[in-house]
Order: sequence, then C-alpha cells, then structure tokens
Amino acid sequence: MKAYLDILDNCLRNGTLSDNRTGIKTIRIPWGATFEHNMEEGFPLVTTKKMGLKNISTELEFFIKGITDKKWLQDRNCHIWDEWSNIDCWTPIYEQKRK
Repeated sequence: MKAYLDILDNCLRNGTLSDNRTGIKTIRIPWGATFEHNMEEGFPLVTTKKMGLKNISTELEFFIKGITDKKWLQDRNCHIWDEWSNIDCWTPIYEQKRK
C-alpha cells in the first residue's frame, strides 16, 4: 500500500488542478504514475466503493478478454462503471490500459 500512498502524496505535492473530460476538477501529475504490486501479498483493491467479489471477478474477466462493450458487464449485473461510462470512452480507456 506504500506505493499507492506515495503516488497520492506526489499528486498532492506536485499535481496541477485541471478539468477532466467530464468537466470535473482533477489533480494531474506530469508523466503519470505506475503502481506495482506483488499479488502474492494479496489483491490490491483501492476504492471508496463497496465491492463484492462477483463484481471484481466479472470486471477482471471483462478486462482480460478485451471486451469493451459495457452491456457485457450490465448483462452480468455488474454496474460498477455505469456512473462514469459513456459510449465514447470504453474502447480508448481499455485499449490503452492493455498496451
């Protein structure tokens, strides 16, 4: 968890305030950040939302299979991205993360 907290500290100390694609204020840092974690130490879930194992495993399957259609998640009663998703953002976000 220290690596994650170091990224947050860097954001707060060196980040600049700007609008994101939805118009919400965001703190950005130059060059982004990378979080590495040893999975032998456990699953690094960092969120403010309540997460059930079924949703976690469904989203992981979605990501690993390279699926970009949010309806696939919704058909499996997984609505964790509904609040932030729109039809234009799925492919670019997940394509970029897989590279």
